Amino acid sequence: MRLAVVRTLLVGLVLPLGLLMLVVAAFVEAAASIQRQAQAQTLPMVTVSCPSVVAAVGAEDVPGSVECTFAVSPPPQGGLTVRYEVTGVGSRSLGYQQSVVAAAASETDSIYYLSEATEITVRIVADSAYTVGSTSEATIAVGTSSLYTGAGLHVNEAEALDGYTLLTGAYHNQFYLIDNEGRKAYSWDSPGGLGKLLDSGNLITGHTGSNVNEISPNGDKAYEHATNDQHHDLIKLANGNFLFINSEYYSRADSIAAGADSACLGSRGLEVDSIVEIQPSGSTGGQVVWKWNVWDHLIQDHDSSKANYGTIKDHPELIDINYGVCQIRDGSNGFLKDPHHLTHLNSIDYNTSLKQILITSRHFSEVWVIDHSTTTQQAASSSGGDSDMGGNLLYRYGNPRTHDNGSKSDQRLFFPHNAHWIPSGLEGAGNVLIYNNGHEHPGFLRSYASADELALPSSGHTYLRAGSGFMQPTLLWSHRLAEHTWIMSNAQRLPNGNTLITEGNHARVSEVTPDGDVVWHYISPLARGDEIIEKGASPSGFGDTWVYRAYKYATNHAGIAALTLIPVAEREPLAPVPVNQCTVTVTSDDLVQLVRHYHDLNKSKSDYNQNWFRVLIAFAVETSDTLEPFTAAEATEAEKIWDGWTPILTELKRREAQCPSEATPVSNPPPPVTPVVSVSAGSDVTEGSAASFTLTANPAP
Repeated sequence: MRLAVVRTLLVGLVLPLGLLMLVVAAFVEAAASIQRQAQAQTLPMVTVSCPSVVAAVGAEDVPGSVECTFAVSPPPQGGLTVRYEVTGVGSRSLGYQQSVVAAAASETDSIYYLSEATEITVRIVADSAYTVGSTSEATIAVGTSSLYTGAGLHVNEAEALDGYTLLTGAYHNQFYLIDNEGRKAYSWDSPGGLGKLLDSGNLITGHTGSNVNEISPNGDKAYEHATNDQHHDLIKLANGNFLFINSEYYSRADSIAAGADSACLGSRGLEVDSIVEIQPSGSTGGQVVWKWNVWDHLIQDHDSSKANYGTIKDHPELIDINYGVCQIRDGSNGFLKDPHHLTHLNSIDYNTSLKQILITSRHFSEVWVIDHSTTTQQAASSSGGDSDMGGNLLYRYGNPRTHDNGSKSDQRLFFPHNAHWIPSGLEGAGNVLIYNNGHEHPGFLRSYASADELALPSSGHTYLRAGSGFMQPTLLWSHRLAEHTWIMSNAQRLPNGNTLITEGNHARVSEVTPDGDVVWHYISPLARGDEIIEKGASPSGFGDTWVYRAYKYATNHAGIAALTLIPVAEREPLAPVPVNQCTVTVTSDDLVQLVRHYHDLNKSKSDYNQNWFRVLIAFAVETSDTLEPFTAAEATEAEKIWDGWTPILTELKRREAQCPSEATPVSNPPPPVTPVVSVSAGSDVTEGSAASFTLTANPAP
């Protein structure tokens, strides 16, 4: 190398200056190239360090998480994406991969885990851009904090909005307003799954398979639109019209003619979403005054002989029929059905100033914006309206794979719900708030859900393009949750700047500050039908207490002011406090089944049947003035005859040991025996002299 330098300098003595400069520049570039090659041979070393012990779930501000530090040496230029995997052992297995971008010598990332896991291991995943250093194991404390388990109120801090939360269960028959203490302040005797309080005090309801209803404060139906096809969401516009998501059905033959891949279709074709606006007339009538249909804006590259054929990448404003048909056909998807639900729209919002509609597609893992300034005819075309795009998508975000403008690693939304513009007057007004479920089929399961606040890249009535797709929005705020959420859920910005978050299939409703602190936390007790489970209890059946959405309203909200609330002194907790802690763990259904079985075996043995009725009495299922409750001792003998007694025996023993007030009283003791008392003197007694006496009682009293 030194020799090459000397020769270059010697040549420069006799060459013209300009040529000399070119030679020197070439030398410098060659030297830099050699230096870059030398650097490329040394990959950064990446290590991870996690706490050795992690607090139990719920004991920290962010339950179910731990911060690990990733160190990179030498520090990368521009950041280095480090992939790592998290595994866990316990009553539920844990396994997922995440990545962290280390832009300096070290970077901290939150690792999220399930409450049931008792130990997690975080390991770096080898990559061509770096070498792997040490791994770290973190042991999680066994058990779960009582703050985040069981039905009822768990957290109520002063920073929470003073207001009322509108709550119902996905399968419950009533709506309730509860105050910050978890007490019932108002109720409507109406099922619906989804409800929204209007400024008038009326409640609008409507969920999948139910009618569109508006209910007055006295419980009467102010309006009802009968429909079997409305689903997931509805809103009432300022002009009094209703805007809602609707289903339309297309046969297998029609779906194939539209370009659907026949290999992915069931025998009955497709269920396709539309947006319908109804103008009410009277208490039940109404007419469609505007409509938009997914079916009018399809594209496909599967079959050039069929309709809608084109290059998907060049048309992000159109909807690929085969992404919805083929990509979501996974056996683990509980919503897979025939006819197949193409886009599965699950929320709708309207921006009055923009005259635009924001909708969320679960199956496409996207949010879409469409133009409402169009006529129905324009909404079925590609021109017209303020944007002059007709009913084509003005904007889409979340999953560029749906229009061939990105890969899986570029995806940002995962089965999202309830995207909406933050209303005027609230913190972040005009931005979009969305619940990002973190769950998707097929092939992806993010370990956490999040509430994300986005600023869309808009200019007037249009949205900015980037290449062949749309420009990405700016993520302004995000709150991570401990687990992903399979379905349902929502986020709502509150007047005090906090955000209400509903984790649907976990039945959890939380209010969090901008810094992510949980200042109000409630677990819904509303089960199927009219059932309300007790405080601290858990539902007995899968999905019993799911919550589709919850909304919170300030005490000065016009709709709250229009209602006659239950006086504070008369309010009771929505989740009833159990009378005593000696709850029955064997259900009445179990007992009745056992009784019936016993009757079948011993129809002629009245004494045995009598014992069964005594079992029912022991568990307060039947009452009798003559029969005594069955005892654990008797159950022990009965167990030798039939093993079906086992749960009865176990519960009887528990109740008699822990709940003596409920235990069967012992038989009457024998009547008391009168003691015989004898007296003896130590010596003869004479008048006027002292003496000692011995009194003996037999038996001793």
